Amino acid sequence: MSPTLYPIALTLFYYDQRIRREGYDIERLMEAAGLNAPVTLPSGDGPASPAEAEEAQA
Repeated sequence: MSPTLYPIALTLFYYDQRIRREGYDIERLMEAAGLNAPVTLPSGDGPASPAEAEEAQA
């Protein structure tokens, strides 16, 4: 392993293990704070993407 790659790998490994051990879960933290946007699924009536919307208008 090159000398510059070793500290990067060690840092990533450290943070990965810390996150797993301390149980950081960003989605749950955001949900507890009430900052999650409601999930809305596209209805069957309208286009599902902007590209389809442009095709529908043409």
